[in-house]
Amino acid sequence: MAIDGEIGTVQFSRTWPEPVLITDEAITAPGAIVRLRMDAEGFWNGDHVLLSSPLGLPFDVSGTGYANTPDGHTFWGTAGGPAGPATLHRTDDTGPFWSDDDADPFWEDASTTGLTTQLGAYIHRNDLEQATFYSLEVPAVNGEALGRIPLFPVGFDAMVISVFATAPGYQSDLLQAAASVERPEWRESLLSDLIALPASVKEAAAEADTRGWKVMADLSGWDLETDCGALDQAAIGEAFGSVAVSQLSGAGSFMGEVSNTYAPGITVAAKMLHLQLLTQQGASATVRFLVADGGRGHSNGVCFIKEECLFYEMDVLLTNVRLSTQTGDTKKVRGQFASIGGIRFVIADRSHPLAIASLA
Repeated sequence: MAIDGEIGTVQFSRTWPEPVLITDEAITAPGAIVRLRMDAEGFWNGDHVLLSSPLGLPFDVSGTGYANTPDGHTFWGTAGGPAGPATLHRTDDTGPFWSDDDADPFWEDASTTGLTTQLGAYIHRNDLEQATFYSLEVPAVNGEALGRIPLFPVGFDAMVISVFATAPGYQSDLLQAAASVERPEWRESLLSDLIALPASVKEAAAEADTRGWKVMADLSGWDLETDCGALDQAAIGEAFGSVAVSQLSGAGSFMGEVSNTYAPGITVAAKMLHLQLLTQQGASATVRFLVADGGRGHSNGVCFIKEECLFYEMDVLLTNVRLSTQTGDTKKVRGQFASIGGIRFVIADRSHPLAIASLA
């Protein structure tokens, strides 16, 4: 059956990566830039991540000129990596082992190199699965030099890389989890394979889309074909792959507008950047198409709420998504989709701005 309509929504989303634990064996320095080998899938260029290491991170966050991980510096010579300020005088056979001043520290500690155990940063991974980290989002997407945080080739034992969140207990629980894990045999492991993830970590991952990656478009037109025999499955297979064809329940297209309403505190520019990344070939989304309006409605002073409306809801794969570049607080979006799995019926409310409530 073919059906079309004017009202609905499409919510662009993504699957968030699990926290991974990486040992200092992942450090690689093939050239002037020190990088970190990282095979875990799910982390995108530009993702805001949280780095946690109880022994200190291999970055100079506190401005001491050294990596803020005291035990990661070499004790003697340079074969084990760079020396810290307390051991710099004994980096070769000719230097003194003991300092002339008894007040000088013999070991590196937080007072000499600084100690930073957690850091929020943006990640970039090149084609060789090597990661660098940034203080700015857009340079991290591009992998450019601006904003790159220098990585030092020092020992840090193990570091957890996770999505960034500020939910209560999330950051402290991750640091405690990193401290409780014995150094694994492999240089990279899912944290969930080593310990039971704290509840705060699971809950924060479930709400990750609220951190700037939940993008919703209000539709002004859509069409849906649910008769799979009437669809060009060869063309769908070319766009989405054979897996999509085997699970196909329909296909169609949509057009609408994206506003900044659904992500308070996120700029339109940042939202459009995220939307561009979300709508790459094969991106996923959830769509709701209005089938029948409810019989009741009320105003809450901001919107006119139409109650108990009937929607089609389905999970879809997107292709041929087009974004407009006109100025203003809304951007036009259109695209094609293939629905995967069953089509669900949903009873839910919908809202209209008061300015157009009379048209509802």
